[in-house]
Amino acid sequence: MQTPQTSPQAVTVPVVEIAGLAKHYREGERERVVFAGLDFRMGAGAVVALLGRSGSGKSTLLNLVAGIDPPDAGTVRVLGADITAMREHDRTLFRRSHVGFVFQFFNLVPTLTVLENLLLPLELQGRRDGRGEAIALDLLAQVGLKDRAGSFPERLSGGEQQRVAIARALVHDPELVLADEPTGNLDEETGAAVLELLDRLTRRRGKTLLVVTHSPEVAAIADAVYTLHDGRLIRQTNETN
Repeated sequence: MQTPQTSPQAVTVPVVEIAGLAKHYREGERERVVFAGLDFRMGAGAVVALLGRSGSGKSTLLNLVAGIDPPDAGTVRVLGADITAMREHDRTLFRRSHVGFVFQFFNLVPTLTVLENLLLPLELQGRRDGRGEAIALDLLAQVGLKDRAGSFPERLSGGEQQRVAIARALVHDPELVLADEPTGNLDEETGAAVLELLDRLTRRRGKTLLVVTHSPEVAAIADAVYTLHDGRLIRQTNETN
């Protein structure tokens, strides 16, 4: 008798799965423990907000999930791949293919035009061609900035730069988007517009979004909200995805 085969579609792999995560830093003679035995899971398509006071480790957690920094112990799996077992070069290649990052201070390359900033992630993947440019221009149209494709970042307002940053984070079609205080450097009205855009674009494209924030408005768009306190994640709302 043949053993029944499980359909790949029937197996749901968490987009992010953290187990036993530990991280500490040396501050002079003192050791500061950020995480010790942290566990966390995110399903596909979820939007999760991460709250916590300054210095609680929110940005550190994003860097660990992105594979920018290695943990001291534990595992981080993204899309089923154990990135903690990868070499730094392999983590970089994995991040380029599967992770998009939105930073508080935009992190656009000032010497590149808006379009060139969007094409950079594709170029790093060896995908800079006519199709890649069409994808980039389409995203710029979706964020309302196609007419600024040839402008340099310094010519844009803060809100416009963050819209470009969102488009850049999505241009290579990553499954996971990480956002670190995406409205923290913007005024309230501009921040609300940028937040609506981030929420709409990631949900429309079926992305999984993990966002670090101090803002109740940002947390309000999430399916689940966690507070990071004393190295532990405390869930504040029920996850719906």
